[in-house]
Amino acid sequence: MNLLLIEPDKILGAVYKKHLQRNGIVVQWARAGQEAIVLADTNKPDVVILELQLPGHGGVGFLYEFCSYVDWQHIPIVLHTLASIPSKEQLFGLNIVDCLYKPTTSLTRLVSVVKDLAPSVV
Repeated sequence: MNLLLIEPDKILGAVYKKHLQRNGIVVQWARAGQEAIVLADTNKPDVVILELQLPGHGGVGFLYEFCSYVDWQHIPIVLHTLASIPSKEQLFGLNIVDCLYKPTTSLTRLVSVVKDLAPSVV
């Protein structure tokens, strides 16, 4: 499975990437939305994990841009964020399959959510 992790924090990003890789997941890590678009264009992800609080145009801006590409409209996106979780109405049409609040989500739970999205790939 090829996962695109979008996490602006250096320490958290390194921890998440290492833990996901230990569980057999190939991880591309971007710290900003535009960097994530470039990585996705280079190597199409199977799943995206997104922190909403990003530098630049932010996580919501990234979502709208990412979902505007026809080839990426079916890719599941998991919000893993410190921000308040948006309402279902705000997320409609943006391919959000799960919303995880960082302070209450263990690394084990994060891996489990990712693996549940593509059990035949992992």
